[in-house]
Amino acid sequence: MDRFLILAQVSETTTLGLKNDWWLVLAVIIGFIVFVAIAFTKFYQKPGPEEAIVKTGLFGLKVQTGNGMIVIPLLQEAQRMDLSVKRIEIARESEDGLICQDNIRADIRVAF
Repeated sequence: MDRFLILAQVSETTTLGLKNDWWLVLAVIIGFIVFVAIAFTKFYQKPGPEEAIVKTGLFGLKVQTGNGMIVIPLLQEAQRMDLSVKRIEIARESEDGLICQDNIRADIRVAF
């Protein structure tokens, strides 16, 4: 009979106090949810309409253009690339003109 009483006493004390400290478990869960929400807002990066994000580091290389991605600061690096259309104009005229194979100077103006 003594063994049964000892087992009953041990089982009552090994509940880790969850019956009395339910608020502590609730506080830990809420704290974890708040931590995840703050981390998500700090680490989440979204590119602009004519931009791309290139992420390198842990988990390899990833490129995202329309949607955002989570970048872990110490383990990954993110760089933004501009994807807008640029106009490049090259003009070779007068003294800077191109000399052709037959030694005739040609004035050229090209726009890309």
